[in-house]
Amino acid sequence: MSDPKPLKRENDPQRAQDAIFANPRGQIDDFDFGAETAAVFDDMLQRSVPYYAEVQRIIGELVARFATDGSNIYDMGCSTATTIQHIAPLIPPAVTARFVGIDSSPEMLDRARQKLDGSGIRHPVELRCADLNQPIQVENASAVLFVLTLQFVRPLHRERLMRSVCEGMNKGGCLVLLEKIVGEDSKLNRLFIEHY
Repeated sequence: MSDPKPLKRENDPQRAQDAIFANPRGQIDDFDFGAETAAVFDDMLQRSVPYYAEVQRIIGELVARFATDGSNIYDMGCSTATTIQHIAPLIPPAVTARFVGIDSSPEMLDRARQKLDGSGIRHPVELRCADLNQPIQVENASAVLFVLTLQFVRPLHRERLMRSVCEGMNKGGCLVLLEKIVGEDSKLNRLFIEHY
């Protein structure tokens, strides 16, 4: 397997710097995944998610082991396709898997297309604009990824979504679920938030 390209670092001049929350805001609204966020999203994740590069490395290695010839690899909430770009070079050349990136933000998908154009990924990539709160069909999946995504799906719809994922996974497939959690102990929660 070839080594993946390293994730771009905070000081990369080709990546816009995130300053969305640099100034105080009066009213806190739901997080917006529109054009302003899409432009700086890669920087935002690199700076705000602890061990983000390590997480991407581990996900890439896991998925590469489960990817099977002719199967689909779904990235639910693919945003700017960073995870797809990280996984693709790790899949053995003999495996002809196809990536399916799903995101509800057209702006994130536009950014994903820009990143994927000319990236040299030899696997086909389909990007779909879809809301994970609505029914999603998963087919022939050797791997399905939820990387910090499920928290944005309304709890009311999560069971249906996970059921459709299970129904569409191949035998021996891999589900990667990475999520922030809230525990029952408030002291531990405060510590996790402080260190996060």
